[in-house]
Amino acid sequence: MPGPVFIHFQTYARKANEAGNSVSQVIAEALRRPEFCGHVEDPKPPRVVHGTPQTFEADHAAHIEDRATKVQRKGKTHKRAIRQDRHTLATAVASYPLTYDQIAEGGPDAVALHQQWEARTVDWMKARYGDQLRVVLAHEDEAHPHLHFWMLPDDRDARADTLHPGKVAKHQAEAEARDAGLSDREAVRVGNIALKAAMRDTLDDYWREVGQPVGMTRDGPKRQRLTRAEWQARKAEAARHGETLRRAEVVGAVVEEAE
Repeated sequence: MPGPVFIHFQTYARKANEAGNSVSQVIAEALRRPEFCGHVEDPKPPRVVHGTPQTFEADHAAHIEDRATKVQRKGKTHKRAIRQDRHTLATAVASYPLTYDQIAEGGPDAVALHQQWEARTVDWMKARYGDQLRVVLAHEDEAHPHLHFWMLPDDRDARADTLHPGKVAKHQAEAEARDAGLSDREAVRVGNIALKAAMRDTLDDYWREVGQPVGMTRDGPKRQRLTRAEWQARKAEAARHGETLRRAEVVGAVVEEAE
């Protein structure tokens, strides 16, 4: 029986942040370039699920270059490039709650559920981001299966924040708060509340569309303050409900085809 859903969104700039994370670092680590995967005991190349990761770094550079603008100063035309510290890459990581060993021990049914989780997660991301979703990678050299998603924004200013559900809500809430006369400090507080609410809504949607049909729970035992026995019962209930939903989907497909 699987456990809780997990998906995390993040954005990056070409200029490294305080933790050393940057666009090039994220790409190198995901592609398992030797100097960037010291945390993995036996690194292996990722499995490509969607897109062309080998050209993504060049694609990202071209994407940024295409969004440079021209300005007139003292009768001369100058190029205004996108700032190095602007976040231009949006990413997401989705993780499966069972390890590869646990999936193998569960037999064909457990393998099929994991495959359904992967396919549903990719479809969910494609539905949200369309052509802005450029690459999907699966890492199979760590304990838990997980997927990496790389997105480039259609936004004319290359702002990756436009693809982060929480940051979109935060920026909008802060702007509305300032328009209403709130101080910058109050506006930031309102924005942070909006960010958390938007991320909860996003995770709710991911659970409904992806997790629930494959028998996953919305939250883990700690968040729900469950005992081990209660947690096992909750997972069993989620698994039964997921099986019911999958059967309903099959019946619906058969009826639709017959009609």
